[in-house]
Amino acid sequence: MTHRLTDKPLLRFVLAIIILWYAFLAIVRNDVYLKGVILWWDGVKKTPAKARPHVSLGVAYAKDGLLDEAEKEYKRAISLDPNFYIAYNNLGVVYKEKRRLDEAIKEFKTALSFAPSYYDVYNNLGIVYSEKGMKDEAERIYKRAIPLNRFNYVGYVNLGLLYLEKGSVNEAIENLNKAVELNPESLVAHTKLGQVYFMEGKIEAAEKAFRNALEIDPEYGSAHSGMGQVYMAKGLLDDAITEFKKALELGVNDLATHRNLATMYEKKGLLDDATKEYERILLHGYRNCHPLKDKAVSLEKEKDKGKILKYYKGLIEICDKGLANENTEKAQAHNIGR
Repeated sequence: MTHRLTDKPLLRFVLAIIILWYAFLAIVRNDVYLKGVILWWDGVKKTPAKARPHVSLGVAYAKDGLLDEAEKEYKRAISLDPNFYIAYNNLGVVYKEKRRLDEAIKEFKTALSFAPSYYDVYNNLGIVYSEKGMKDEAERIYKRAIPLNRFNYVGYVNLGLLYLEKGSVNEAIENLNKAVELNPESLVAHTKLGQVYFMEGKIEAAEKAFRNALEIDPEYGSAHSGMGQVYMAKGLLDDAITEFKKALELGVNDLATHRNLATMYEKKGLLDDATKEYERILLHGYRNCHPLKDKAVSLEKEKDKGKILKYYKGLIEICDKGLANENTEKAQAHNIGR
């Protein structure tokens, strides 16, 4: 006799196997979370009066994006040890992520009052100053951080990015090259160096920098976007499209990459694909353009693809003042671990 799925015992058995399999996948997916949060939660439970386990638990929460929980643990650590500079730094990082920049500055300064030679805190403080538009103050802080650790490549990366924002291209290149020299494995340093070279029209140097990044990590989306720009400049449209699509698949998802891909599609005569990319730009990258977007959507009913595409491009020009994010890669503040 052959069993059919309609046989109740067999059906229950199959369903049980499926449930167990998905439960197993969930356990694997959360393994890192469990090892971090539960490990340090247990540490806090065993030694609740010690500050360090609270900080470690806060770091685990922060890595999982649980900023409110991380904030509570850092504050608890400070209440237990008011001189624990790591807790102040990490609390500052939480405030930075929550866009509470003035509070972040206060916490970083407090951390430095207890640990005036800790370069990570200077780097974090410089980042917040930069995000507040206080470029000169950020530059001063980065320059104070660099001599504190001769291997502090992050300080050179941050200073290079700052000079790029200030339009000081030669200084940006100098500092990013120094970062690469100190840490040849830095993806951000290689990629940002490539972007600066590209902006300066040094296409071959840009390509070399992007390729260096991809040799380190073939799945680094920003470097694929950069290679797309290189191929675009060389007129290699198919290669450019491949690189821009790869960048988006890897989660880059910035407006510049969408725009470059749309441009390549248009040059190839792929008007439907180009229109879709322009539509994504309008839907995700601009503010206060909703009435114009509605008109764009209504145009989709028309048969004239050229007219639709032209309207989208014109609309993007109108909305450009609301551009939220061109192809930029900000310096990141860092928690100090256990």
